Amino acid sequence: MRPAPTPDSAREIGESLAEALELAAAGDSSEAEQLLAIQVTRLLRHAGRGGEVPDELREQVCVLALELATRTASVPWLDWVIELHLITDAPLSPRLLASLEAAKSLLSRADGDLLTQYLETMQQRHRSLSDADLELVSHLRELRGPR
Repeated sequence: MRPAPTPDSAREIGESLAEALELAAAGDSSEAEQLLAIQVTRLLRHAGRGGEVPDELREQVCVLALELATRTASVPWLDWVIELHLITDAPLSPRLLASLEAAKSLLSRADGDLLTQYLETMQQRHRSLSDADLELVSHLRELRGPR
């Protein structure tokens, strides 16, 4: 069983996300990015050590990361979303895929190797993925385009 984030760290991440959302809504994208970067680093380290990242928390952080990617044209946020899903062995949600579709011009500049690795990992899991998840993986492959 994978260790879950402690309640204190999950609460702290949630509070930082709320603050980052407020800053982004107020137009202060750079401050929002700084706050989110701290939490992104924590989640990647936690997941990289085999720690559990709850689906809801992963979704919240990724939604904000993709929003910032779109607002700032910053490709590393896209890479981070893919990396977190790769590390946690999780398919992208329909909501995140729609956000990636909105950022399609950035997707072509994302880390191609990381995206390919994610797509291959999800394809290898095809027996354990639902039809809906397989469709999402296929759609992401189409968004990425030929490499």
